[in-house]
Amino acid sequence: MDRVYLTNLYDIYSLLLNDKQKEYFEYYYFDNLSLGEISENVNVSRNAIYKQLKTVENKLLFYEEKLKLYEKSNKLEYIIENEKDKELKNKYGITLLSDILYNEKNWNKYIKWFGKQLEPFKIIKHSDSLFSIILNEKDIDKSIFKYKFTGNGYDFENLFRSYVENKLPKLSNELRYDSEAGMFSAFSDSEKPLEKIAYYFNNDLKNNKDFITSLILNMTDYEVQL
Repeated sequence: MDRVYLTNLYDIYSLLLNDKQKEYFEYYYFDNLSLGEISENVNVSRNAIYKQLKTVENKLLFYEEKLKLYEKSNKLEYIIENEKDKELKNKYGITLLSDILYNEKNWNKYIKWFGKQLEPFKIIKHSDSLFSIILNEKDIDKSIFKYKFTGNGYDFENLFRSYVENKLPKLSNELRYDSEAGMFSAFSDSEKPLEKIAYYFNNDLKNNKDFITSLILNMTDYEVQL
């Protein structure tokens, strides 16, 4: 059985496995431990571990046969990658794939997708009704703070608030903030507002930097050094 294929299925369906099955699978496929090494770690016979791994493999294949989440994901990624119209790709590629992962409760895959597509933002699922996006200070592009600001978590929150109020005002009331000097953090009861804002902010940062700069210059507690 193809190890890469199985690990991809595991990324999607691991929530459907019990803790023991996940532990054995990760030891064998991710940590590259032998059956003997796993046996020593968990104090279980090699034969028992082998049977558990076979059970997990069969379950992953069964889930994919019935749900086809991996197949759907690959088809969408293929469509997105081959879409020649960049604007259409950005508009529908991000939305379609994330919606499928979100609606099918595939949180692990969704979080990985978010981190890849909306870098440097990262999303955290605290519960089914509480999500947050974070940005560590080391990941903040300090070059956008051209004047007095240092570009820490508080500075970025100031900019982010201003951006949402000016660009996406209808989403302002859906956000709560809890930043600190070393990290920016925004919370919402749903992942969709966070995803939407992160996408638009990243897009403007790349293609409309003058707009971002104008927000910084007009922030109330910001003093421009001439």
